[in-house]
Amino acid sequence: PPHQHGGIIQGYKVYYRPVPTDNMEISTVGEIKRTSSEETYLHTLYKYTNYSIRVLAYTGAGDGVFSPAIYCTTEEDVPGPPAGIKALALTAESILVSWLPPLQPNGKVAQYTVYSKEAGASRHNTHTMHEPPLSSTNTLIMELRGLTESQLYEFWVSATTGLGEGEPTTTITQTTNTRAPARVASFSQLLRRAVKSSVTLSCLVVGNPTPRPVWTHRNTQISTGRLYEITSEGHLNIHGIEQSISGNYTCSASNLFGDDSITYTLIVVMPPKAPVLELQYTTTHSVKLRWNHPENGGATIQGYVLSYKRDPGNWEEIMLSPEQTEFTLNGLKCGSSYMGHLTAHNRVGTGAPSSTISTNTKGSAPKLPKEREIITANATSFRLNLLQWPNGGCPIHYYTVEYRRRMNTEPWVLVASKATENLIIRDLKPAAWYTLRLTAHNDAGKTQTQMEFATTTLSGISIAPLNDLILDDEMNKTPSNHKVLYVVVPLVCAIVLILSAVTLGYVMLKKTDRSSYLGEIFTGQQGPPGGLGIGQQLPPNHHHMSSCMSTVQLKTAERDNRRNHQVYTSSPVKQDNHKSNDHGAEMYEISPYATFSVPGRENRSVTTATLDYTMQFKTFGHLENEDINTIDYGRSSVDFERSKTPRWHKQRYFPSIAEAESKLRSSRPGSGSDTSGSPCGECAGPSYRVPVKPCRDVFSHGVESSTESNNEGSPSLARRRSRQPSRSTRR
Repeated sequence: PPHQHGGIIQGYKVYYRPVPTDNMEISTVGEIKRTSSEETYLHTLYKYTNYSIRVLAYTGAGDGVFSPAIYCTTEEDVPGPPAGIKALALTAESILVSWLPPLQPNGKVAQYTVYSKEAGASRHNTHTMHEPPLSSTNTLIMELRGLTESQLYEFWVSATTGLGEGEPTTTITQTTNTRAPARVASFSQLLRRAVKSSVTLSCLVVGNPTPRPVWTHRNTQISTGRLYEITSEGHLNIHGIEQSISGNYTCSASNLFGDDSITYTLIVVMPPKAPVLELQYTTTHSVKLRWNHPENGGATIQGYVLSYKRDPGNWEEIMLSPEQTEFTLNGLKCGSSYMGHLTAHNRVGTGAPSSTISTNTKGSAPKLPKEREIITANATSFRLNLLQWPNGGCPIHYYTVEYRRRMNTEPWVLVASKATENLIIRDLKPAAWYTLRLTAHNDAGKTQTQMEFATTTLSGISIAPLNDLILDDEMNKTPSNHKVLYVVVPLVCAIVLILSAVTLGYVMLKKTDRSSYLGEIFTGQQGPPGGLGIGQQLPPNHHHMSSCMSTVQLKTAERDNRRNHQVYTSSPVKQDNHKSNDHGAEMYEISPYATFSVPGRENRSVTTATLDYTMQFKTFGHLENEDINTIDYGRSSVDFERSKTPRWHKQRYFPSIAEAESKLRSSRPGSGSDTSGSPCGECAGPSYRVPVKPCRDVFSHGVESSTESNNEGSPSLARRRSRQPSRSTRR
């Protein structure tokens, strides 16, 4: 048909061969004739022979597929000459004529005609045999009597079919004789017999006296046994032919007047050897195989049989011609496993199969799809884009779709058992979770998956996932020890959070108390906003308040001395063990807004008596980017051990400190201008900040700081007074 041409047909190949028969002398090798027309003639065929004929077309891409075989028998013709003839003297008046059937009968032989005449005579006698032989190996004989003693006769034989008499044999001569020597009327032959078959080797002997035939094989005389049987007529029957008994079998006869022998050559024909089958390549629907021609076992290979099956499945067979050495299996299932083997056969039988080849066609079962590619949801329906399912290389035949609410108690709802297109599942509940069970089927198998999806709300908002702990499905699958973990883990986490909250509250409470305490200190030491108030007179109860202040400040100073890391003196001096990298600096700063006392020598302790002469001094913030009043204060031993780096501060100081000190001393009874007798002059050791909240009002109207007589020995203070204007006014 035109739609199956597959291209431009360039010609045809006609393959023909004789159908095998019992006559192994006829070759069954096939032949190929090429032609470009749609009809042709086949020549030089065997007469009266059945042929198998097949045809294929070929294009530029290669050969096509053979057509189914048709069988045709050539017409009958006259037979060929008989295969052999003998004339043997029996008595003084009789001669035995023997012959073999023709090798090419060219039809069904109806009769044989034996011709005889005296030597030199023009007339001949004819003798007809109408019974054909049982097989081509049987020796045909005819005894001619009424002959003249010691007369020479000529003999020849012909065969006749339905179309006429064939060619005769060659003419032979024989003389009648009363003393007939021993002769064998049978013929030497080459016989091909299949393994495990049986054969009869005839040995017809004549002579006077009549001789007894003797059979030998490989120079050993044969007697009746398991494989051999010698009949009363002298024939040899062989049963169950094996490869080991092939060879020459000789029948001998002798008497007083002569001897004779014939030899049969027996060839045991075996089935072909196993071919070597190889895999060339595979596709999604085909497998290509190739093989070599094996040993034929003694007979022409008549063809091959390719057996294959899908695993699992039933065996199938394909008949192949004997000239083929490769074949492509088409129409296979995609992504499937196949196995196969090849056998060769001749007229004897089928040989051993080749090694079994197992292979898979390309492709696999459907892959697992992605939810976002398959499912689209709204408030009341799902759209299933089934055609987006990855097929794994093999086309998907159909889909099975089921769904249910996301609970084990509800049954599955079958939407479609063999869907081939996209589907829409309608009439669903808004804002509800569903479980979809989808199954895709192709030649390689099936793939099933479950997807959980939710419909949106009526306004199109997606809902949150359900808590898996409350689902019956999950609870049934979860072991009991997992249920315990679901309770213990949240409980432990809650306890840890509570303990953390308590600890955090305690820490914050402590920080709050300390901040309140520091606030009281700074508040208690702040002076009036107008300045230091050096010109104001002390109130009458100054000594009483000083005593109160002394008692409270003493205790507070000791406690504050332990807490504070920085201690300031009235005359800051750079310590030897606290050297600065800046050697050009001569002045050291006091930290802004710091409060310090001005005691006397270092070896004098702070008591209630010395507190009268210990004045509180408060620094003020300084302007930025000024290089004045740069003083390095020595820190406490604790601070010094923690950090070896000096701490720098810039502060702008009040200018009229000396005037405030002198006025304060003049207002006290018994105080002189000489500061050497002042208790504060001996206080050069560590000093304290003494915040006294109850006594804060007493000092709010008095002097806030004093430097006593240290002003005279401090060159840096003189420089500060000359460079820094006063920020207070005398009243």
